[in-house]
Amino acid sequence: MPSFTRTRCLYILGLGSTLVACGAPPTDEDVSQSRAALSPSPNDQAAYDYFFGKGLTNFQAAGIVGNLDQESQVDPTAVQAGGPGRGIAQWSVGGRWDTSTNDNVLWYAGTQGASSTSLSLQLEFIWYELTTFPGYGLSELRASTNVTGATVAFETYYEGCGQCDQSTRIADAEAALAAYGSFDYGAAYVSQSFPLASTALTMFAGQTIPSYIELRNTGTKAWGTSTHLGTSNPRDRVSAFADGSWLSTSRPAGAIGSVATGSSYKFTFNLHAPAKTGTYLEYFNLLEEGVAWFSDPGQGGPSDEDLEVKIVVVAAPEPTLSPSAGVKRLITDPTSLAAWHFGTPDIVPESDALVASYPSGPAMPAHPDVVVASGAPAVWVIDGSVRRHVIDPASLSAWRLGVTTLTAAQVDAYEQGPDWPAAPFVFQGTGEAAVYVIDIAPDAAPGDGGASAGGSDDGSIAPVAADDGATGAPGSVGAGTPAPSDDAGANAAFASGAGASGAGCAIAAMPATDRTSPSWIAAFAGTLCLAARRRGRRPARIGRRAEVSGERNLSTSVRQPMREFTEQLRRS
Repeated sequence: MPSFTRTRCLYILGLGSTLVACGAPPTDEDVSQSRAALSPSPNDQAAYDYFFGKGLTNFQAAGIVGNLDQESQVDPTAVQAGGPGRGIAQWSVGGRWDTSTNDNVLWYAGTQGASSTSLSLQLEFIWYELTTFPGYGLSELRASTNVTGATVAFETYYEGCGQCDQSTRIADAEAALAAYGSFDYGAAYVSQSFPLASTALTMFAGQTIPSYIELRNTGTKAWGTSTHLGTSNPRDRVSAFADGSWLSTSRPAGAIGSVATGSSYKFTFNLHAPAKTGTYLEYFNLLEEGVAWFSDPGQGGPSDEDLEVKIVVVAAPEPTLSPSAGVKRLITDPTSLAAWHFGTPDIVPESDALVASYPSGPAMPAHPDVVVASGAPAVWVIDGSVRRHVIDPASLSAWRLGVTTLTAAQVDAYEQGPDWPAAPFVFQGTGEAAVYVIDIAPDAAPGDGGASAGGSDDGSIAPVAADDGATGAPGSVGAGTPAPSDDAGANAAFASGAGASGAGCAIAAMPATDRTSPSWIAAFAGTLCLAARRRGRRPARIGRRAEVSGERNLSTSVRQPMREFTEQLRRS
């Protein structure tokens, strides 16, 4: 991004207009003067309409107009008397008017084949600067929630004035808002539960995902029970994702209660994937039933294409174990679901008959407890009174498990149980709220179950040659905390444990000598970390999951367990 200098604005009164130059860097000299707000410029509405048409809210567009009124009365031919300012924003000669690299009006006019003193060219140049250089404050402008905040944001980040008669700028902006930005119905985007349309939301056929779109009322009328979220592009389109929670097949949700101007509201609804796989584009907009769509001429928007979700519907994966070989284990509540790092997109919808065909096992532990004994190679999940072997790094990654270190005595106190399943299969019946995980039958012998690619029928895995330390940078691990990595070196760092199926998976071969050297500690710790960091991937039969409410973030609490682990190795 080209550098730019915060500038002081020089105000010169004369001939009924005020010209403001934002030129040289600030000095200690106070050169600003104040003036009363003037009547609207003939170009005010054109400027307002331009920025409102770019997707800014009515008050954000008005905030820009208020600043341009103070700068030049939105006159593209304005020249600062005795100063360097030029044009509607009073860009400085020797800077953003004619000199700054890839950031000056004359250069931009040349690229567009237009006159440097045309109003449309200068408005386009402002938008070019805002969208090209983050330092000019578009994000701060968009974050504003009222006309005062918008005016101050543009003044601070774009104009960069020292003393710019802020109260007059705000008064001009309020006048522009009253003159051009007043409409009965309008909404500004706040947030949504699903990804932006540039990223697809992946759903299993038949899956239901609770969703929302949050919007802020920018109109003059309050929203009420007749304010509905409707399908658009085209309007009133029958949606393939409607279910019984919708008001109708073209109305996902409506406002409940009164939503005043400036307040926000979450329109909540389900997305229920159809049986047919493929890519779908869903569009939504607000309407006041029987009165107007918010995108109608004279209303405040958004457009019928702005609120969009791209959905890819895929076939649901097959269960990892049949009812004769596995059991269903209940995840007791949403807190436990989150503790295991699962969300709604991970839950495979199955028929109630299939769910009922699985015998019930014990409920899942409330949270994952994954351990390794200090100085030992095996990784275990503590499941009630037993420890269960995690068979390889792919399994650790598929379950999104973090690892903590215990003493050998603490680990050995648990009786060894069957291997932990190679990958999770989280499922739910269509007619019930309960969520289950498929697990190996509880009578399986130690070492049974959890076979992965390359393994044998009894669940053992083929030995993988251990290297002398995993490649890649070490990550941090902590109890129940996933730690992401794309490093494939962790695969080579795992080996079969103790020469017997299910006896533990070796994380790295332990050097015969000098086990206290910092280089060996770093290599061993790095290998363990890499195994724990391979979060966020699924075996092919599970498929990628789309995150509805945001990525699962790595907890900052993982650093202390890693330090403790390294210190234990150093003392061993």
